[in-house]
Amino acid sequence: MMKWLREHTKKIMVGVVLFAMFSFVGGSALTSLFRQSPADLLVMTSFGEDFSLLDIQNAESETQILDRLYIDWTSGNRDEVTIRHWIMLAKEAERAGITISNQDVNEFLTDRDALVQQMGGGSLADIRKQLRVSLGAMQSAVAKQMAIGENFQRVNLASFPSEPQVKHFVKATEDKVSVAFAALDAEKFIDAAETITPEEMQAQFEKYKDVSPDESPDGFGYKHPRRVRLQYAAASIGKLESQVDVSTEEVKNHWKANQDKYKKNIVVEEPVITTSTPADSQPAAQPATRKVTKQVPKPYSECRDQITAELRKNKAAKLARQSMSRLAEELGKPWTQSKIDEETGFRPIPKAVEDPAYLRSVAAQVGSRFGVTLDYAETDLSSAEDIAKDFVLQKAETPGDEDVPLSLSEFAFRVPGFYQPEKNDESTLRLQLFQTPIIPMTVAGMGTFRPGPDGNWRQVPGEPTTFILFRVIETRESQAPAVIEEVARKVERDVRLLKAYARVEPISRELAAVASRVGIDMALTFFEDLRTNRGIRVANKPAAFSRMVHVKDRELQEQLVTENRPALEYSDVPGVGRLPEFIDACFEMTREDYASQTFDVPQSTTVQAASTQPASMPAPKIQLVAVPKSRKFFVIELLSKTPVNTENYESEKRQLAFQTLAGDRGLAARLAWFNPEKIQGGANTCRTKPKRRPGRSRGCTRPKRRRPSWAIDDNAVLACRCKKRSTGGRDQE
Repeated sequence: MMKWLREHTKKIMVGVVLFAMFSFVGGSALTSLFRQSPADLLVMTSFGEDFSLLDIQNAESETQILDRLYIDWTSGNRDEVTIRHWIMLAKEAERAGITISNQDVNEFLTDRDALVQQMGGGSLADIRKQLRVSLGAMQSAVAKQMAIGENFQRVNLASFPSEPQVKHFVKATEDKVSVAFAALDAEKFIDAAETITPEEMQAQFEKYKDVSPDESPDGFGYKHPRRVRLQYAAASIGKLESQVDVSTEEVKNHWKANQDKYKKNIVVEEPVITTSTPADSQPAAQPATRKVTKQVPKPYSECRDQITAELRKNKAAKLARQSMSRLAEELGKPWTQSKIDEETGFRPIPKAVEDPAYLRSVAAQVGSRFGVTLDYAETDLSSAEDIAKDFVLQKAETPGDEDVPLSLSEFAFRVPGFYQPEKNDESTLRLQLFQTPIIPMTVAGMGTFRPGPDGNWRQVPGEPTTFILFRVIETRESQAPAVIEEVARKVERDVRLLKAYARVEPISRELAAVASRVGIDMALTFFEDLRTNRGIRVANKPAAFSRMVHVKDRELQEQLVTENRPALEYSDVPGVGRLPEFIDACFEMTREDYASQTFDVPQSTTVQAASTQPASMPAPKIQLVAVPKSRKFFVIELLSKTPVNTENYESEKRQLAFQTLAGDRGLAARLAWFNPEKIQGGANTCRTKPKRRPGRSRGCTRPKRRRPSWAIDDNAVLACRCKKRSTGGRDQE
C-alpha cells in the first residue's frame, strides 16, 4: 500500500488541489463540470440549422401528443422513421413556405376530440393533463404534422394516372373469359412398378444436385437447404392424463360444490292453466296436461365419470404447465451468468450445456420431481419445411414480434450463422446453440371462431394441448449432397415423374385433337382411362375470370409499387391457381383471328370413334398448354368472352380504375417521400454524438438521461434532403 502511495503521490496531490479550488469557487463549477444543459448539446444539423438535445426532447413530446391523438407521424413506417426524421420533415415543410392556420388546426382538433373519445383515448383535456402539455403545444404538434402532410401532397397530386393507363387497367381486370378445361397431371400417371436404371438415376442427380427446386427452371433440385438438428422435451396433456390419479373423494367433493353445472333434461307433465269459463259451460272431466322439458341436477352416479375425466384433464394440464415451466427455468440457469456479446448478439455457450445428454437428463429430473414422464426426442438434420411437417413440432408457437406468433420451424433458425440480430436488440426471440427458449412453446387445440374488429370472423386458438422446449445442437449450411444415396428417394420419384410426363404428352394431344372436333365435354367420353383411373370425369368449368386482379396483400402491393410495377397479379383460377401460361392461353383464344391448333395424332381407335360423330358448329376453339415445371398439360376450350363495352367503361369502370391507380401511385409516392434514405439525402449531416456549443463553459458533453429508444447508432450519419432548389422546397421525386 505504501509503495502504491509513493508512486501516485503527485497525482493524488493534483486531485486534492483541484477539489479544493472548486470547493472554494463554489458548487456551480463542479456542477458545470458534470452537467450540461440540453440546449447546449448539438445533436444534428438540418438544412444548415443546428438542433440541440432540447429540440429532440421537444420533438419527442410532440410526437407523443400525435400518438395519443391516433396520428401516425411515421406515415406507416414506424420501424424506420425516427423523431429526427420527423424534425427534418417539419423543417422541410417550413422551408417550402407551408403554413397551417389556427382555424384549420382548431377544426381538426375539434373533429379529433370526438374520434379519440370514441376509441377510448379520453378527451383532449385528459390527454393534455396526462402528458402535462399546454393547448399551444398540442396545436403546434398538429400544425407541424399537417404541414408535413400538405408538403407531401405536392408530390401526391402529380401522381394521377393517364387515360391510356386507366384503359389498360380496365382491360386487364375487367375483360373476362369462360373456359372449360381438362388438366392432365403427370402425378396421376406414375407407374410405381416401372424399372428405373442406375444410369437414369445418376444422370438426374448430376443435373440437379447443385440447385434447389426454387432455383431450377424445371422445378427439380437436390441441394440441401439450411438444416438444423434438434433435441426437444414435450409434455402432452393427453399423455399425462394416464399418469394422473383422481380419488373418489375428490370427485364427490367437486360434485357437491358444483351440482348446478351438471344437469340433464327430463320431460314432465304439467296441468294446463285455463281461463275462467262462462257459467253455462260444463267443467272438464279432468284437468288437461302438457309435456314440458325441464333441467334438473344429475345424480352423482350419472356424472361421476364426466367429473373424473374433467379433474384428470385439469390435473394433467396443471402438471404439464408447471413441469415444463420448471424445466425452462432449470435449463436457463447456466445462461444467466453470461451477458450478450455486443458483436455477435448472442450469449457465450456455458460448458455444462454442451453435453449431448444435458436436456434429456434435466427433463428426467424435473419429470421425476413432478411425478410424470416428459417425452424426449431428437431429429435428424431438418429443414424448416421438414420441421413444419413434423407431427409433434409443426404447430408449436410462441408469442413473436408485434404479437404475431413465431413458429418453431422459424424459431429454430434464429441461431448463429443463420440469423443476425440488430445491434442493441434485446429481444429474446433468438437462440444460441444448445440454448432453449425462456418459456415453453405451446401447441394450441381446436379453437372457436369469433368476429374481429373489422367484422370478419377469425379463429381463436384453443387451450394448449402440448408444451415443448427445444434446442439446436447442430447447424448445416445449404450444400449439395455428396452422394446420390442422400437423396435417392427424391431422385427416383422425379425420374418416374419425368417418365410419366412423357407418357402424358401423346394422350393430351389426342384429347385436344378430339376436342377440336366435338368439344371438351364430348371428347372426354371417348377416354375411359382418364375418367376411371386418372380422376378426369368431367371438364372443369370455373366462373368467368379476368386476366389480372388488383393485389390485396399489403406487403406485396408495397413491393410492386416500390419497384414501379403495377399492383396487379394473375387471377386465381380454381383448379389451376395463378398460372400465367394457362391464363394467357385463355385470353389468346379471344383474338378474332385465332384458330385452333392443328393436332397431328395417330389414327387410334379413340380418334376413329370420335371422327364418326358430327363435328360441332362452329368449330370449338381449343388450345393445348404444356407446363413442364408443374408436369401438367391443359386442354382448354374457350366458351365465351365478356369484354367491357364503351358504355360500361364510361359509367362505372373508368372512375373505379382511376381511383385504384391513383391510390397505388399515391402509395408509391408516400413510400418514396417518407423513405428515411430519401429524407436523409443531401449534404448536411446529422451528428449523433453531442457537441458543445462554441463559447460555452467546458464540461461533460454526454447527456445524463437514458439513451432514448429512437436514438441512432453512434456510427450512423444522418443527412437531410437539401437539393438546390429555387423555391426553397424539396424537388419532386
